[in-house]
Amino acid sequence: MAKQTKAKSAALSRIKKYEDRYREVLDAAAAVFADKGYHGASIQNISNQLGIRQASLYYYASSKEELLEVVCELGAADFVEFAVLIRDSDASLDEKITTIISKHLESIRRIPNYVQVFINCRHHLPQSSRKKIGKYAREYESLIEAMLSEGVKSGEFRSDLNSRITTLALLGTCNSVPRWIRSEKKIQVRQIAKQFSEIFLTGIRTDTSAEKQSGVK
Repeated sequence: MAKQTKAKSAALSRIKKYEDRYREVLDAAAAVFADKGYHGASIQNISNQLGIRQASLYYYASSKEELLEVVCELGAADFVEFAVLIRDSDASLDEKITTIISKHLESIRRIPNYVQVFINCRHHLPQSSRKKIGKYAREYESLIEAMLSEGVKSGEFRSDLNSRITTLALLGTCNSVPRWIRSEKKIQVRQIAKQFSEIFLTGIRTDTSAEKQSGVK
């Protein structure tokens, strides 16, 4: 029994070691894709980033294309997960939109290379993989759009609000942050989230809803 326990522990340790190293490979691939773009990046670039031989990299991935698919999936999956939790929460619609913006920007801060690669490089995937990864983007957009539409129906958001256009505007604004945030050293993500939320909610609330938010009777 002791030998079995020891063997199991050793096996689990090897699995953990592999998983940790695999994540390092993905981190390196995400960094290289974000810096050079998909076509500008090579397996050799990724190997160099890790400080290993190119042949060793094939132990973790069969191709650059495979790495791109996994990086894109990791860059998108979190967005759907937190959007579902926000949608199903008891928060007000104002709070839900504010939290969506905050979580979106926090993900950009936490895994910037993965998000950038998902936004900029997923169209380089073959059709089958692109369709699979694209489901994350479509589901995320649909979740936000549904919350905005709910606000229109409830009278909290303007009756003439186009939920689809507003969703795309919100995402486009949030996704532009990586292009300029590094040059704005003094600005923190929570400040950006607060400003974005105020801008969007001021523009989409009804007059009555806006008065309630400001405390006007």
